[in-house]
Amino acid sequence: MMTFRKILHHGIVLGVLLFIISPSNATTFLPTPLEQQLESVHAVIRGEYLGSISKRSPGGDVVTELSFKLKSQAGLLPREILNPNNFKVLVPGGTLDGIVYFVQGAPQFSMNEEAIIFLMKGPYGLHIYNLGLGKYSIVKEAGNMMIRSDIFPTHGELGNISFQQLDIQLNKRFGQSLKNVQLSYSGEPTEVAPVQLKRAPASRGSDGRTVASTEPESDGIGHAWILMLFLGILGIISTHLTRRRN
Repeated sequence: MMTFRKILHHGIVLGVLLFIISPSNATTFLPTPLEQQLESVHAVIRGEYLGSISKRSPGGDVVTELSFKLKSQAGLLPREILNPNNFKVLVPGGTLDGIVYFVQGAPQFSMNEEAIIFLMKGPYGLHIYNLGLGKYSIVKEAGNMMIRSDIFPTHGELGNISFQQLDIQLNKRFGQSLKNVQLSYSGEPTEVAPVQLKRAPASRGSDGRTVASTEPESDGIGHAWILMLFLGILGIISTHLTRRRN
């Protein structure tokens, strides 16, 4: 027959186990309104998922670097878009050296999937806002393109958001809607051709560079003709004076 002390001991162990596996100890998300989420967001992108690689951050944590083809964005600075064809975003956890570092609630992506992603600034780069809460899948409902929260797909507000509604909120937060990503430059390099005296005008080669004329200069030839003409005149005068003396 079990003593009271043994019953108490087993009860404590059972309670600890129940606490460890309890859902209340897992990651918990609250259905936060879109406008309120955007207040804490650094930028919003629309991107096509290309793949991922796990690594250790400078701080020693295991993170996964997601790669996207950037289609459009709101809030990013030009210097933050180093390569729109391979745009990097971080999420915690991953698989490194055969060990899975599982983070409950982290967003999941399928290859070539397009999604709307909310971004935050972190110590080691841009990361997805509030794990899976920062990912919205792009869906088609009754012929219209919508975005849907991956965490709350059936929620009355977050489950079906039109792009028009999204643009309104983005304009409030960033002063712009989603804009297509285009690489732009401040201006083309200005080429200054060197000053050339008495040469044919410069021409442009097929590579766009200024090519100086390769025609020989006429200055030396002109001087030679003048000298020859002068000597010829002197010869004629000398011949005429010699004939007069004779």
